[in-house]
Order: sequence, then C-alpha cells, then structure tokens
Amino acid sequence: MKIGIIKRIDDLGRIVIPQEIRKMLSIKSGDPLEISVNGNKIILELYSPTYDHNADEVVKDLQYAAEWFSEHGRNTNTSIIRICESAIEVIHRQQARIAALDKDSKCVITKL
Repeated sequence: MKIGIIKRIDDLGRIVIPQEIRKMLSIKSGDPLEISVNGNKIILELYSPTYDHNADEVVKDLQYAAEWFSEHGRNTNTSIIRICESAIEVIHRQQARIAALDKDSKCVITKL
C-alpha cells in the first residue's frame, strides 16, 4: 500500500502526520516513532523495543513463575501471580501489534 501526501516542514523542522494515516496505522499521541534514513528517504516506523525477539522466552519464564507461585507460594501474596499474568498479556498485545505492522504499513517520505 502506498499513500502519497505532500506536507511542508515548518520552521522548527516539524511535519504533521495526517489523521487518516495515524488512524490507519493506529498511531496515538505520545507513541514513539523510529526515524531512519535510507538513501534519499526518511523512514518513520512505530518503535518497538529490542527485546521483542526474546519475548517468547520472557513469556515462558513468567508462565513458569506464575505456576510455581500458585503451587508453592501458599503464603505468597497473589499479586505476584497477577503481575506475571499481566506482563504476559502486555507482551502478547505488543506482539500482535507488531505482527499487524508489515513492511507495507511504513510511512516513507521521499526527498523530491
């Protein structure tokens, strides 16, 4: 998918990402964007932390911890188990969001 919209850069070097593009890519105010340069192109991508490639390992460790505490931690506060389960949910949501952003969903600005 390719969308071409011309925008001007203001005196401070800012551009506005059009609302229809922000909606299409689920970009919210405050979302971090990674800015890179490839030849004469400026590439904007939703930033995803570098731990994503280890997310499956983190999920396994958290699941193990939650199971261990639920079996052996009779005197342990249940909030530890809830923290593990919440972290797993956050990781799964982040993985789903990253999977939804394929290479065609990038906003690429070409120097004219």
